[in-house]
Amino acid sequence: FRKQCIDGITVNQKVLDEHMNRSIGIVTALNPVLGYDKTTELAKEALQSGKGILELIREKKLLTEAQIKDLLDPVKLTSPTGPTKLKE
Repeated sequence: FRKQCIDGITVNQKVLDEHMNRSIGIVTALNPVLGYDKTTELAKEALQSGKGILELIREKKLLTEAQIKDLLDPVKLTSPTGPTKLKE
């Protein structure tokens, strides 16, 4: 099974990044920093406008690129405590 179905699978980073940038679900990871009200507002605006959450965050300058990268770090996102603090 592994040889025929799993070995050789590679990540399409461009597609993965595109899905991440457009996913409304990432507001969950941003809740501890931006707050529930702001992330809910962003989610509604993203749905209405068709823009991605990260696009809106960048437009509104709510977080720096370094903060976005830190908050959406896959290791932190999958840890038991989640992304609750920004790096100084």
